[in-house]
Amino acid sequence: MDSFVARQPIFDSDLNVYAYELLYRSSRVKNSFDFNTNLDLASSKVIMDSFHDIGLEKITGGKKAFVNFTSHLLEINAATLFPNQTLIIEVMENIAPTADVLENLKKLRGMGYKIALDRYEYFPDNCSLLDVADIIKIDFMSLDTDRIKNTIAHVDLRRTKLLAERVESQRDFEFAKSIGFTMFQGYFFETPSIISGKGIDPMKMNCIKLTQLVWQKNGDLNYKKLADIIKQDLALSYKILRLVNTMHYEQRHEITDIKQALVILGEKDIRKWVSLIAMAGYVKGRPDELMRKSLVRARFMELYAIKRGMPQNDSDMMFLTGMFSLLDVILQRPMQELLFKLSIPEKVESALTTEKGEAADLLNYLRVSGKGDWDAAAKIYARFPQPVPDLQKLHFEAIEWCNTVMNT
Repeated sequence: MDSFVARQPIFDSDLNVYAYELLYRSSRVKNSFDFNTNLDLASSKVIMDSFHDIGLEKITGGKKAFVNFTSHLLEINAATLFPNQTLIIEVMENIAPTADVLENLKKLRGMGYKIALDRYEYFPDNCSLLDVADIIKIDFMSLDTDRIKNTIAHVDLRRTKLLAERVESQRDFEFAKSIGFTMFQGYFFETPSIISGKGIDPMKMNCIKLTQLVWQKNGDLNYKKLADIIKQDLALSYKILRLVNTMHYEQRHEITDIKQALVILGEKDIRKWVSLIAMAGYVKGRPDELMRKSLVRARFMELYAIKRGMPQNDSDMMFLTGMFSLLDVILQRPMQELLFKLSIPEKVESALTTEKGEAADLLNYLRVSGKGDWDAAAKIYARFPQPVPDLQKLHFEAIEWCNTVMNT
């Protein structure tokens, strides 16, 4: 049985990633998905795959992992198979607070595990769960303001943290912070703010110029112009030199000249790596998760293209499409306006603006599967020109690649 894992970031108040929630589903990767597998069996299988076969480090990059536990998994003490420094046990909302459940949770807390209550709303018959919880997750889409306030009124904030889930807007985010929430989960950070009259700062304009140069229509790279732009930014200079010196071990001497570094990379790698480095410049001042998600999407789409046997140029286009798929969120400008400034290839622009074609379908697949919406993912997968097996494997290869790149 193949196992699928979606991960969703959980942020702190400064929009740094505190942890990831791992969303589990069981499926066979053909033209359809199998959603009928027993929940306990599916969760157990994917937990084992994630922590042992794949490796949690590859999935979360060293962050904590929120994991949904059924009552059966709690009963058999499945959590004790995994380190308490990493695992946060998420008690599913349909679990009744029986004496056995409460006793199991108390034992786990005594062993150093953190307990989170998923989609919790206070009622007299479930208040006993508050005594064994370290984190209370409250669903902002299911509960109105009064019900949210009523629930947190019964929470001892001196020993319990509040996590707002399904936060969909900046307004929700600000409201949650104002009433005591310190952790946040949802897609509010992927919704571009409408900002009138705000320009793009000079350092980000340098990144736009870099992108323009490497993807210019005539296809000829001007190494001197590229080097001159990179030299204007110490951070960009450091990144390109470190990249070349890390990748090209056969060099006898350390490369310290920007133009020489670009020549060593060669045209093919320049387009990919300069786009990557430029993206890091765009993300400056925004949550790191935006950069991470952009990189994972880019590499996943490139690996998909390779798996499909696409020509090199098409796999490059797939990479760039994934890389720039969150650019409107990062720069808080309309996508059409940004793409006009960048002058990127027409195939990429079309995928990002018209949402038509294979690249657009793959991008939408990543969006919905990242939310754990496998019904929608199955419908999109059915539109692929041909079945591509091992999508989960490709996804984790992309995550591993991203972790390596961000640590370089």
